[in-house]
Amino acid sequence: MEASKPTTASGDAVPHRNKRMAQGNKQATRSGGQWKDSASGHIVNDENAAPSPRQSHKGVYTWATGDSYEGEWLGSKMHGYGVFRWANGDVYEGNWAHGKMTGHGKKTMANGDMYDGEWLEDKAHGYGVKIFANGDRHDGLYQMDKREGYGVYRWTNNDVYKGQWKEGKMCGHGVKYMANRDVYKGEWKDDKAHGRGVKKFACGDLHEGMYAFDKREGFGTYTWSNGDKYQGFWKDGRMHGNGVKTMANGDIYDGEWENDKAHGRGIKTFACGDRHIGEYQDDRRHGYGVYEWANGDKYEGWWVHADQCGDGTYYYANGDVFQGRWETGKKHGQGTFTSAAGSCSFMEVWEHGVRKDRKPIPFTPSRTMQTLKQKEEEEETAVLRAEIDRLRAKLEEHLPSSTSSAPKSQPATRPGQDPTPDPPENDRCNICFERVINTVLIKCGHMCACVECSSHLERCPICRQRIVDVVRTYRV
Repeated sequence: MEASKPTTASGDAVPHRNKRMAQGNKQATRSGGQWKDSASGHIVNDENAAPSPRQSHKGVYTWATGDSYEGEWLGSKMHGYGVFRWANGDVYEGNWAHGKMTGHGKKTMANGDMYDGEWLEDKAHGYGVKIFANGDRHDGLYQMDKREGYGVYRWTNNDVYKGQWKEGKMCGHGVKYMANRDVYKGEWKDDKAHGRGVKKFACGDLHEGMYAFDKREGFGTYTWSNGDKYQGFWKDGRMHGNGVKTMANGDIYDGEWENDKAHGRGIKTFACGDRHIGEYQDDRRHGYGVYEWANGDKYEGWWVHADQCGDGTYYYANGDVFQGRWETGKKHGQGTFTSAAGSCSFMEVWEHGVRKDRKPIPFTPSRTMQTLKQKEEEEETAVLRAEIDRLRAKLEEHLPSSTSSAPKSQPATRPGQDPTPDPPENDRCNICFERVINTVLIKCGHMCACVECSSHLERCPICRQRIVDVVRTYRV
């Protein structure tokens, strides 16, 4: 907002604000300038008629460029109250100090802009109001012709910003009320929402989080008016990275996002109890994944655009299993069906979910489930018999001898030494084969392991029953 400097026709600056105003008359005469004395009203071109440097007076001076000033002077400089008119149509009316606009004043620009406020050395400086030709308005602080500090800016479209400014731009903390009723409150930089902020939308949506140049960036929480909620990372204003979206209907997706869509690895839990763990693309199951139904059914295999497609295995809640090909969510092609008991298997042919053929698969005796079960029973029986023989021998070993009833003397042991460091071969733990057996497994009652090994067992190594508890035994 600095006043333009008048120049001569040749482009040289006119010394109308030079401290040597006495010579200014002479130079002005050469350039066609005129001095009008306010007291006499006469136009003077005599260099000897110039006022003294310390004399206060009023007068009008017109430069050859067409600029003119009318008001108070201090010697050869505009000082006090006066009106300056530029040849381009700009007009300043206000206070001057030593030839420069200083104090309170109003400048109306030829383009329709107007500033009314404080000035310092030809610059808007301090509190002021600027109204633009397009209707925008700023009320606030200025520093060297730029908005600086707190101010309120009103746009013609009814947007309003209230907050901090730096070098003419919204910077720092502020609130912007949009004409569409959206409201952003938070940090700003270079006229953009930048940093942490909260934006409330007219539709009822709400975002709390980080912004970068007017876009959601980094971690943030977005709540939709319908009850949906997303907590996670953003990029360029879109959900991007890891995040959790909780839908109003109870569905939850926890995983990777790209461009506002579930994309990558993720887990989706449905309100009905179903769950999918696997890969997503554009908000749909795509790639390898596992889908578990609330009724106990489960599918493991490939998906294309949310449908089972390719190789996959379907586990029914009753134990039946189908393994084969799928297309558009239906069995299609060849597959194998195995009953829950495993007693029979069938080779099946399907076409778009309709079974076209079914043939039993023959098994050799060595591959039947009955043969496998029989073999397992024989192995368990052999182990059990060996354990019985071991326990019988152990019992006989501890029975009192018929020839001598006196107990045998025990060798002395050092403090901290295991009183039985070298147990008999048949009295050693069946797991580590080093420590003595000193536990009873409940509920089967077998004694086959030491305390250390028993603590890691889930099933008895002899009868394969599930272990309920372990009881420590001690030698007497």
